[in-house]
Amino acid sequence: MDNSLPQKHYLQQEEIYLSFVNQLKKDAGMSNIEISDSILSHNLSEMIINLHHHIQNILQKNNGFEKIQSWLYRVDISEKTIKEKMNTANKSYSEIISELIIKRTLQKVILRHLYKNKK
Repeated sequence: MDNSLPQKHYLQQEEIYLSFVNQLKKDAGMSNIEISDSILSHNLSEMIINLHHHIQNILQKNNGFEKIQSWLYRVDISEKTIKEKMNTANKSYSEIISELIIKRTLQKVILRHLYKNKK
């Protein structure tokens, strides 16, 4: 997955931020995961930390792991990508997937925005 998109800059654009929030909530909702507004932020690092804590709580509940797996599948994050990150990053599972979910969702929204504006 290419993480070279200037994500921090794009989150400052309200149209992209709102599309990102809607996409994040939609993808999570399809996996029976609720994303509250308290998790959201225009600051990428802060949002990753907030989501990390939320995912930790989900993983401690019944069917939590299955819900997270479903969400990862929905946003197109492979087990291979997660394993690679686990082997190279000194972070927990929930930290890694939080970052991957945020970045992949934002990437989809940015690419959709760029393509839409190209027409």
